[in-house]
Amino acid sequence: MMKYYFFPLLIFACTNAVGQNADSGQFIIHRHLKIVGKETYQLKSMADGTQTYSIDCFYADRGKDVPLKTTMVLSASGEPMQMISKGFTSKMSQINDTVTINRDSLVIKKDSTTLSHPKPANMFPADGYAPATMQGLLVKWWIKNGKPSQVNGLFGSVEIRFLGVDTIQYAGGNKILSAIGIKNVIWGWEFLWIDQQGELVALCTINAGLDKIEFIRPDYEDQLNFFARKSAIYGVEQYIAKTKVPVNLPSAIIHGVLVDMEKGTELPDAAIIIINGKISWTGPTNQAVIPPNATVIDAKGRRMLPGLWDMHAHLKQVEWGPAYIAAGITTARDMANEFDFINTMKSSIDEGKGVGPTILRAGIIDGPGALANGINIAETAEQGVAFVKKYKAAGFEQVKIYSSLQPAVIKAVCDEAHRQGLSVAGHIPKSITTIQGVEMGIDMIAHISYLMMAFEADSSFMVNLDLPVNQKALQKILANKTVVDPTLALYELIFHPLHQSMETIEPAFNTLPATLQGVFTSMGLPSTEAIRKVPVLKGYQKLIFQLYKAGVPIVAGTDMIIPGYSLYRELELYVAAGLTPLEALQCATTTPAWVMGLLSSTGSLKKGKDADIILVDGNPLTQISDIRKISLILKAGRLYDPAELRRMIGFGLSSPATQLSRLH
Repeated sequence: MMKYYFFPLLIFACTNAVGQNADSGQFIIHRHLKIVGKETYQLKSMADGTQTYSIDCFYADRGKDVPLKTTMVLSASGEPMQMISKGFTSKMSQINDTVTINRDSLVIKKDSTTLSHPKPANMFPADGYAPATMQGLLVKWWIKNGKPSQVNGLFGSVEIRFLGVDTIQYAGGNKILSAIGIKNVIWGWEFLWIDQQGELVALCTINAGLDKIEFIRPDYEDQLNFFARKSAIYGVEQYIAKTKVPVNLPSAIIHGVLVDMEKGTELPDAAIIIINGKISWTGPTNQAVIPPNATVIDAKGRRMLPGLWDMHAHLKQVEWGPAYIAAGITTARDMANEFDFINTMKSSIDEGKGVGPTILRAGIIDGPGALANGINIAETAEQGVAFVKKYKAAGFEQVKIYSSLQPAVIKAVCDEAHRQGLSVAGHIPKSITTIQGVEMGIDMIAHISYLMMAFEADSSFMVNLDLPVNQKALQKILANKTVVDPTLALYELIFHPLHQSMETIEPAFNTLPATLQGVFTSMGLPSTEAIRKVPVLKGYQKLIFQLYKAGVPIVAGTDMIIPGYSLYRELELYVAAGLTPLEALQCATTTPAWVMGLLSSTGSLKKGKDADIILVDGNPLTQISDIRKISLILKAGRLYDPAELRRMIGFGLSSPATQLSRLH
């Protein structure tokens, strides 16, 4: 049972700690723990008692300004009257919303479109991905109104919980803070801390680009890592699912069609015996010796495949764990994250305290400059080597090269990583060419656009690999055994026409939470620009097909777009490019296991391997879209119902009439 903690003297004083007072305040904004901007607010009280908060939120994300201005008007009794928010909610998404709350009605304006609804009870118009001050005001309002169990927000029912009391060091002593979780202002949970006067101290949240952002009061800046780490702990605790099969008990799947993903063959009426999270036997059902205490699963009419891999993940919030498992993704390579956050999330999942895939970690290293990503910045070879050693000591599997590194540092990082037994993945930095990166030792290249740069293409963006110059580049790539994760579904999303329904890209789009729908409907291009990108996308697909046929390993990755579902789309695009369904599925099973050196323990359904198994209603070997019909998932022998997991994270739920997403 959830414990609730209350401060007996929780009041709203006129002043609070250094750096904040009743009529102004500020928060330092971080992305990947790097200071990227700040949020300030000014409070103006009118003669009639109404209060107006003017909030100016600004940060820069890898060279792109993300300004957001929000105005919040409260009545004399503290009830919300109006919210106006205009600007950017991430580097890729904009907002232009006005919400007016009258006595009996709620008027919502999105750009030039206006809708009116009856005013719901307990209404607070915190917009998705709003500035930190808004979340602080929401919590104040919640406490003042008796902590109602349900709050009506713009995207449906908002849940607010007291999670616990945290004691931190402050000004040479201790400070007691109350930790609070808020669900469904953004997709999933965000976590904040208030002091004993009820004032906001820190907020760990996600922006509309699904990127992790922290807002910290200046006087608590030295506790940034504490807040980031605790947000992972509190987050994982919200999704401790009761699995149907304890991992220490045997289970048996019978009467299914067993797919040998390495050979591409099928065994009808097959069985899999699982003991201690491992596959102990496979074969015909009539030959199976089922342990007497085993849980038996009848898979008649379903195919049994190994769990899927996403080789370009960013698990920036804990909701990605259940989303991935629900999609049948049992292994994910995290391609850059906050060090403490991803380590805490991984250990919590590995210890059975939360739900999520096996996480393989690629630790990011970038160079200095306006486009730098995060705080792991290497200006010298020595600094680059030190970061490699840090990641090795923490058990990371890879190092990720990012875009601002200089050649000498890139070479030193690659050499040290290989000495340490780590592989190197990532971008091709702006300081070098793709082939130079291959020659320096970058083992795995993310994004097909970087591979396109290695070749000469014609005016329609098609690459002819038979041209001598292209053959020379191809041979370099083959000689280095370079691996590619194309992230083709990402390009399809950012190139798609804004007027086009998202269901043309993702059939399950309307089952997503309204907060997520709003994120993705704001991404894309105007029609004229989108038309110009059509040949680019076709050129990418053609190049993927040619590279695959030439022997370049292709691994499926998504780069953090529609959670879980985008891996299905990635595979569908591979088949559209010319790969067979089996070849596409291998890109998300056996090939990533092989390139990560783990094929002996995972990636296919063989005796002795991890019991990472999906049951599919249909035949994805003949119709790749059938991979969307996963009905049951086992991760290390634990059984999960995808529908149950999706309900946990708000997928597939009905939407109330007041949702702002209807205006997108």
